[in-house]
Amino acid sequence: MADRIFYDARFAKARVIANRLAGHIADNRALTPVNGDLTAPWIGELRAAASQGALRLRGVTTESFYFCLKTLLQPHGVTAAHIERAGRDLHAWEITTGVTTKDGMV
Repeated sequence: MADRIFYDARFAKARVIANRLAGHIADNRALTPVNGDLTAPWIGELRAAASQGALRLRGVTTESFYFCLKTLLQPHGVTAAHIERAGRDLHAWEITTGVTTKDGMV
């Protein structure tokens, strides 16, 4: 189960796919609408959450959102990342992080 599922609210198809990814998640806060900009979720809580432990993030967004998130998560130990096209401007993706030690080990 994902800790957070992002979807680009500018695309109706993104919400449909995100709802499917969410399945039966009891916590509705897991579904997170964005408008192509990662700044608010990153500053709001993702940066701190990534520092505290492993995360499993999924999304249906533009490729640039995925790229920026993956780049920001690199210091926190990206252990797996996968992306595939879900539409002309949309990509479905998943990123898993782990906590790294000072020597870079997960």
